[in-house]
Amino acid sequence: MLKRTKKPLLAIVLTLALCFGVFTPMTALATGPGPIDPTDVSEAAITKLLEVPFGTEVPATMSFEFEIDKVSLNGGTATADLADMPSYQTVTIDFDGSQTKDATLSTGGLDVWYIESGSLFDAGDFPYAGIFTYLITETAGTYTDSVSDPTEKTTYSEAEYEISIYVREYAVGDTIPAGKSAGDLYIYAIGAFKLTEDPGDGSTVKVKIDPTPGGDGGTTTDYSQMIFINSYVKTNDGTDPEDPDDWTLSVSKTVDVGTEGLGSVNKYFDYEMTVTQPTVLVTTAPLVWKAYILDSSGDALADLTDNGVTASGSDGFGEYLNVTSGAMFEFSLKHGERLVFIDTPVGTTYAIEEAGAASYVPSVEVVYDSTTSGTDSDVSGSPLEIPSAAILTALGHDDLYVSEEGTSADFTNTFDTTPPAGLNISNLSFYILILVGAVGFGLFMFIKNRRKNSYNV
Repeated sequence: MLKRTKKPLLAIVLTLALCFGVFTPMTALATGPGPIDPTDVSEAAITKLLEVPFGTEVPATMSFEFEIDKVSLNGGTATADLADMPSYQTVTIDFDGSQTKDATLSTGGLDVWYIESGSLFDAGDFPYAGIFTYLITETAGTYTDSVSDPTEKTTYSEAEYEISIYVREYAVGDTIPAGKSAGDLYIYAIGAFKLTEDPGDGSTVKVKIDPTPGGDGGTTTDYSQMIFINSYVKTNDGTDPEDPDDWTLSVSKTVDVGTEGLGSVNKYFDYEMTVTQPTVLVTTAPLVWKAYILDSSGDALADLTDNGVTASGSDGFGEYLNVTSGAMFEFSLKHGERLVFIDTPVGTTYAIEEAGAASYVPSVEVVYDSTTSGTDSDVSGSPLEIPSAAILTALGHDDLYVSEEGTSADFTNTFDTTPPAGLNISNLSFYILILVGAVGFGLFMFIKNRRKNSYNV
């Protein structure tokens, strides 16, 4: 009998042990995470990223506004629930010179500036413990100059973020900071999700992000990941192609006729050029600009036929060519002439190739922002193409960009007076005298030898 009773008793013990092992973790989970360390308080801030084309100066004052709208209280969306939630005023972030360039994101033709808001939420805002959920979005059209001035274009963020603030009361057994007591409220945690991508396409992504001001202490970024991205593009939009102050980009031709004056100021030199709008500038179709050609007096040409251009139209200044962003076009210039644009955006890129011309040594000087320049050249008769490594190194850029003021590519072609085989044309008459003398001496020796031979017969 004793042997028979041991097995049921052992089974009961094992069953109780198994039950204890299964349910203990569930019981522990149900009781919560235990005492809270109030020094680890979660915060949330908004980061404004402003993308501008390379070399663009951020306006002295740009204001961006953000709305914090009520969504739910403890999951409830009824009017009575929302009425208990604190309301927040519009958050304003000003680009007033305190912004910082993000060196990691600022690559190629893009400059990226960032600035953070202050901490958005405070425990004192809330009436009691609970989960308070808000939607944060950006208000469009807050930079008024871009609305009134057609030369400025600002694109606003379409991102949406859902923020849930978990508010608790200090309980007996918690580590309560000085000045606080049991029952006082504090922010236990903040859960943040990006709902819509930026730029928005209407799709919901629901991606968890870290809204901590100053970043998470890692090496990736130094700011909150609740990011709203805007872009700003500026066009130095001139009206007069004959006014150098209105030029945004120009290409000039100078001919050096050489030491013997054998070069021609009436010869045309051929070019291929491509002008491309900044990648930041999002448009439904490529931009189109007007290009004029000026004569040596600075007047726009009334007829572009000799310059190898079929005019797109004419206006009060003269004929012009419509240049489409990203499309190569051809033209020719002679001494003193200049191709000019008056409406290309800052950060526009360009590339030019001058065809080789026999007996002419090509060179070019590229000027950026009226102050920085770089030069390059090639051997006689060779084509010359920019951007080149020499010029980019001198400018310190990775491409040729249109600046805020004063961008030009000035080509010079010098007639090469060096004759073949190293002869100098300036000594040609001397060489002819030597040749005549040599021929005469040879003839004299020939006649003398013939006479001598005839005497010996």
